[in-house]
Amino acid sequence: MGWKMKKIMSLGVILALIYCQQSGNAQASEEQDRKCFEVECPNPDGKSGYYVTKPEVKITQVSEAGVTRYCFVNGEGQGLQGELKELEEQAAVKADQMAEGENSLSVWMEEKTQKPEAGEGEEQEGEEEGKGEVREENKESKEDEEENQKEKKFLQEYKFFVDTIPPKLQFSVPQGIDVWYQNETQLSVAAADEEPGSGVAWTSCRADGEELGNSGKAETVYRVKKPSQEGKAVQVMVYAWDRAGNQAQKSVGLYIDGQAPKAGITGVIPYQITSQPVEIHYTVEEENEVGSAAAKAVRQDPKGTVTELSPEVWTNTGNGKMAMQRLTEDGIYQLEMEAFDLSGHSDRAKAQVIIDRENPIIYEVERLNQSYLKSFRWELPPGKWIWDFTSYTYTMLLDGKLYPMGETVTGEGWHTLEVKAVDAAGNIGVSRADFVIDHSAPEIVFRDVREGESYEEERTFQVTLEDQADVIEEIQINGKEQPIQNTSKIYQYTVQEQQAYEVTVKAKDRAGNQAVTRIHFRIKAKETVLDRVMKPVKKSLGMKVEETGNVPDENEKEESTRWIWIIGSLLAGGGAVAIGLWYWKQKNSHKREDAG
Repeated sequence: MGWKMKKIMSLGVILALIYCQQSGNAQASEEQDRKCFEVECPNPDGKSGYYVTKPEVKITQVSEAGVTRYCFVNGEGQGLQGELKELEEQAAVKADQMAEGENSLSVWMEEKTQKPEAGEGEEQEGEEEGKGEVREENKESKEDEEENQKEKKFLQEYKFFVDTIPPKLQFSVPQGIDVWYQNETQLSVAAADEEPGSGVAWTSCRADGEELGNSGKAETVYRVKKPSQEGKAVQVMVYAWDRAGNQAQKSVGLYIDGQAPKAGITGVIPYQITSQPVEIHYTVEEENEVGSAAAKAVRQDPKGTVTELSPEVWTNTGNGKMAMQRLTEDGIYQLEMEAFDLSGHSDRAKAQVIIDRENPIIYEVERLNQSYLKSFRWELPPGKWIWDFTSYTYTMLLDGKLYPMGETVTGEGWHTLEVKAVDAAGNIGVSRADFVIDHSAPEIVFRDVREGESYEEERTFQVTLEDQADVIEEIQINGKEQPIQNTSKIYQYTVQEQQAYEVTVKAKDRAGNQAVTRIHFRIKAKETVLDRVMKPVKKSLGMKVEETGNVPDENEKEESTRWIWIIGSLLAGGGAVAIGLWYWKQKNSHKREDAG
């Protein structure tokens, strides 16, 4: 029972669906029969539903069942209205009535109304003419009210999006267009599609036909790397499309230098040594255009003087520039050149050539000639005292024998140093020097005075040197410095004061040896007869007797005075005793005579 019930219900649903479909088809057929207009318009010829060519729309009355009404408003807000009443009657929205942006068209059907009688129509027209604008306004208001009350059937809405204007396109480069760029540059692209346009869809860039890229942004930066050839600009094309498919394009020529110029120096081989003049060629090779080029030859002559020489004329070649320079004088030439292209790329080239017709130059040896040394030792490396444009060998002889570098020689007397250098070209340089080794101090000589001697009243003496080539630097007498002259060889002095003297002399020889010598002597008073008599007495008594002639000091003077008094008293006492003895002897003698 349940299964049968389900089967019956399914059959009922199917029958109901069939009925509804037939009823709808009948209604649609009825409405189709009553449709009274047709709208003809081309499909959008652009993208995204846009017309890039303004379309023309036709409206045709195809039925007598009703009235076709239409209303058109373009993108600028301008309107167009009308109606079709007769069969096959047509109306059109022309292409020039379309505007940029959104255009709207509404078409619908209304039932026909009875035609007004002729009298009524004429009367209305007369009234309109008589009443002017006020009457016209009332008429339009009435008609609008009536139209609004009518039922719109089979209403169809049409939208026409029109965009016939391509986007505006601008571009820029960092330093301008007529400028050479190194390796690459950036091209800034800005596209705009103002209202009521469809908007920028994408941009693209090509360089000499080669696509550099594209972007869906209105503002994009493209990197242009394609290099120029033969100084010609790279043709860059920039494109912009809007959403409707309109295209804008601009072209620009950009100068891009992808390679540096090639600088070269020809006419010589690396580090060439020659005794002949040479002709130098400076060359610049550039794929586009040479900006500037400069070259110079820095010459160092045998005396060490440095001068700079530059070529005077540069000539254009098929792919660059060239200059020539002729070198004739002896010297070491450092050749340099530098070239720039218009983008700032640069390249350099260097070379060296030696023109050598002279002997090697030997320094320092001649400085030894006629010099005085305490000792001799040569340890300077050859590069410090031998110079030549080329490589060289050398020998060093001292007194005719090979001198071992760095050995110390101390033998006094004259010596001869000889150096011979031979360069790679066979040129020979010789330098010779005679010098003296002297490590003995100067000998100072005192004349007319001796160490430790005493002299009465005054003394004149001389100071000189054994070697008159030596120099006395200082003379002091009892610590007081005496005036000297460099030209004097003998100095003479006279001293008179009774005192002890110390004479100090400093001297220096040509080798730098120095000597200091001192001498001591005394000036004393002249001896009296008593001094001569007392001298042996003092010796017999063990008293101090001045043998050297040194002048006594105050204590010595007091002691001498005391001894004089003592000796005098002894002598007086001795004399009295002697006289007494003599008297006594005489007295005794007389007594004996009287006794006899």
